[in-house]
Amino acid sequence: MKNSTLKSIVSLTLALTVTVSFTSIIGATAAEETHTLSKYPYAVFASDGQAGISLELESLTLNGNGYTNGTVTNTAQAGNMNGIIYDATEEAPSGDLEAFDVKRDMIYIHSKLFNKYFTDDCQTYNENLVLSELNNNINQPVYVVGKINIDGNLALNSAIGAVSDITLSNGNFNSNNSVIYSKFGNIRLEGEQISVNGLVYAPFGNVIIDCTDFNTNGLIIAQNVFINGSGANINYNESIAEFVGTETESLSWSMEDFEFSSTIHFKSLHVTSN
Repeated sequence: MKNSTLKSIVSLTLALTVTVSFTSIIGATAAEETHTLSKYPYAVFASDGQAGISLELESLTLNGNGYTNGTVTNTAQAGNMNGIIYDATEEAPSGDLEAFDVKRDMIYIHSKLFNKYFTDDCQTYNENLVLSELNNNINQPVYVVGKINIDGNLALNSAIGAVSDITLSNGNFNSNNSVIYSKFGNIRLEGEQISVNGLVYAPFGNVIIDCTDFNTNGLIIAQNVFINGSGANINYNESIAEFVGTETESLSWSMEDFEFSSTIHFKSLHVTSN
């Protein structure tokens, strides 16, 4: 009788231990998944279904994943791939195709970007901004209702934003904790050495990078992404991914925005009079 009782106690104790351990594992896994889903999932994203992500390179190092609804072109013969760039045929959409899915749809964060980077101490221009110096330095936010064109070396230690195109060319470019944001246009980076530590965001345009060596520790989000050069080093940045998040915004434009948005399909857009 004593042996039987002892065996029952031992069995019950083991069962409770297994249950508690299993519950802990489930809880930890769920918490990990929730934490992961709060961050933007890709180092490079291109939403267009026609072109996509083109990497015309000799070498590529990728630490993180990418995705496009179009096609992936990668000519690199050397490098280190610690991630995968998917296209729609490799990672099929799931769930309600009408609902927003951060894994396949363009994420809109216009208000989030503007409120964080383009309010306090921001230099605002109501016409095109052109800078042409041997060495250009930007240390506080700049927002332009028009285009930005910077020619020469550039040290960017803040955020630049434009309603239309942004072109940075003919020099070495180095950015630290920066944002390069085009509301409706393209972002073009051209030079010898280009290093971007931050977010490059052109939700209605293309990102074109043409240089000898390109390094980024951040995110690139656009309709299409083209990187041409000798080598590229692309690293996913968790801090920036957490800022971008996984929730999209409703689109709302001012009437002034329409002057620069003739190529955009405005289905379901709300227009304000501000």
